[in-house]
Amino acid sequence: MLARAQNRHLRRWSQVATIVAAALVSGCGVNLPAPAGGSVPTEQPTENPVRNPEVIAKTVVLDWSGGFADVSDEPLLGLDFSELYLPSGDSLEEMGPMLQESVRHRVAEILGALVPTGFEVLIGEADDYPDDTVVLFTSDTVPGDGPQVGQTKLDRCDLHASATVIVWGGTLLNLGDEHTFEQWVNVLANIAAHEIGHTVGFFHPDAVLTDLSQHEKDAALMLAVHTLSALLGPQEFLIPQETCPEEMERVYGGVAYELVESPAIKRTPVTYRANLPDDEVVMCNCSHQGH
Repeated sequence: MLARAQNRHLRRWSQVATIVAAALVSGCGVNLPAPAGGSVPTEQPTENPVRNPEVIAKTVVLDWSGGFADVSDEPLLGLDFSELYLPSGDSLEEMGPMLQESVRHRVAEILGALVPTGFEVLIGEADDYPDDTVVLFTSDTVPGDGPQVGQTKLDRCDLHASATVIVWGGTLLNLGDEHTFEQWVNVLANIAAHEIGHTVGFFHPDAVLTDLSQHEKDAALMLAVHTLSALLGPQEFLIPQETCPEEMERVYGGVAYELVESPAIKRTPVTYRANLPDDEVVMCNCSHQGH
């Protein structure tokens, strides 16, 4: 108990540093005003194979064991479920498989709102799926101690067959390590689905939110910044976007995603404990996937 209390103390100081850092950084995935149409990251060259636009389904693999990613020379740790706590004080160490399956189901549910392609969401290891989208859940923090809880590359028109998404669990834990099981499912699935959205062309639509209610903003998956309480609730793709501009589609082909019309989200408000402030969370550090 003493070790855990000390760990929490360190995390609270880290949380303060995270909030301060969020006000200093710039670029995609930060709490600064985005230009019209969303942030436009710097284009980077890539040797990733161009995706066949005739593919009618996209495979997404949730990898909880860690592995290599181009952001680090060292392999990322897997997500340590013993660091995730319930309000009772019990950890999720023995509930790891249940949590993984619940997150998989929720990610599939969120992606089900997109057409024209379908999404197959699996649990597996990255090495077995080199040509698909892989989500790495890690207990590591984002390099440079930044405030972002996710990372990937924005791929307009979804032209590339493979993509890597990182969910920075260590950075997330700096903002609080005690949630209900359902809240853990929501926050992990929301971060993963937000980053997957970037891999198929969705950007941060923060500049076009003047007509949205606070309820809708809390539920809108692709915002650059959310409150932690919003992330702990269910989120979805709510804001239509031009994921594949006409001039790009004409030159490169690719897939233009649209939203399936669905009933309004019925969010359950999150009641927050007094000892956990409702601070802003910076969603991601993303760059542009070259074509």
